[in-house]
Amino acid sequence: EAPVPALTEVGVTTGSVVTLGFADRLPGGDLTLTLTGFRDLLGNETPSATLVIPFVPDRTPPSVTGAEVLTETTVRVAFSETVPAATALDPERYTASDGIGAPRGVVYANGQIGTAVVLTFETPFEAQRLFTLTVEGLADRSGNVSAAQEVLLFFGEPDVAVPGDVVINEILFDPLAGADGEYIELLNTTDKTFDLRRFRLTDDIDDEADPISETPLILPPNGIVVLAAEPDTVRAVFGEVPGLFQPADFPGLNNTEDTVVLQAEVEGGVLTVDLVAYSDDWHRPELRETDGIALERIAPDGPSSDAANWSSSLAGLGGTPGAANSVFVDPEAPPPGDPGLAIDSPFAPDEGQSARIAYTLDTDAALVRVRIFDGAGRPVRTLEAGDLTGRTGFLDWDGRDDGGRRLRVGIYVVLLEALDAQGGTSEAYKDVAVLARRF
Repeated sequence: EAPVPALTEVGVTTGSVVTLGFADRLPGGDLTLTLTGFRDLLGNETPSATLVIPFVPDRTPPSVTGAEVLTETTVRVAFSETVPAATALDPERYTASDGIGAPRGVVYANGQIGTAVVLTFETPFEAQRLFTLTVEGLADRSGNVSAAQEVLLFFGEPDVAVPGDVVINEILFDPLAGADGEYIELLNTTDKTFDLRRFRLTDDIDDEADPISETPLILPPNGIVVLAAEPDTVRAVFGEVPGLFQPADFPGLNNTEDTVVLQAEVEGGVLTVDLVAYSDDWHRPELRETDGIALERIAPDGPSSDAANWSSSLAGLGGTPGAANSVFVDPEAPPPGDPGLAIDSPFAPDEGQSARIAYTLDTDAALVRVRIFDGAGRPVRTLEAGDLTGRTGFLDWDGRDDGGRRLRVGIYVVLLEALDAQGGTSEAYKDVAVLARRF
């Protein structure tokens, strides 16, 4: 067990409350506190007592939870926790883009000592333009220091949405982690700028849902935001997700079928901007299990509630939150290369090299198997055993067999077999990889 640092300070806040200060951070775990020799005002002495105090140390640095341009020269920034003045009020911690630079002054926001500040800049913000505010080096009371964070700023009135401007682009309604892992991705299909304080998300078109955000949340032109029931659960599966946000009221999603409605506040009421009535039948029929796999929109301008415009994610993690959809078809993109294999070879595993095996298929999606054979035609390694993939992809081979053993120097044959997920047609490609090794 880690030692408890020395007790350096004892303070009495009232006659019945004592605060203890230590020379360094307390270790995590169960801490034992022993009390002896306490007397009240009448001289009565309490018996000795031992308390076991579970303690989970704070290891999370503060983050920026919102930023809003109040006037052409002032910006309000909110934090996830209390940030002492040493860093919160340091102008060098903040930088605005487009030549605006650091603020000339920083003060705590009224009534929010430690949790929000107001920045004052010399150069005014231009109306109807996007800016980036970079905030770095904020320290909380536990000594955790934040890395650089960027937040969008927009001064002026955001644009008003019409149907199709913002679409529901991806839905994970049956995550492996349970309801906490659900997310809905929104895509701005225009060159307009929106503030999600004016949008609502619900699974009932007649429901008066709360705004997605109570603080400014800018959705820039062609931008993406991922709304999650529990962002930390989504990060645990997909890593860092750009634009990840927890709305005030995330609608619970049914695992078989449900309706997701995106509404925008407009003059005179609320307008439905997009509506998706999804079903688990929209998943690819060849998938044996669909839990943990998101439905992705194929064409942003295609019909929202048409099963033909949705498909199961082809991504290895089961979804692409915050990134381009794996099933997206760009009509302006150049056609893929000729079908076949391309292998980086020769390669020397002892020098940290691997054989990158890139492939292009005839079909948009297929069940792919990739095996490696030695010079005698014996199978030594299976890299892919029938997983669903898109038209293009790649695999890395480290020069080992299925048991993890190093293979000898020589020529190996790479065989890729693909079964069209829709039509049942097959294709196969073969090439060689040369394994080299320094002895």
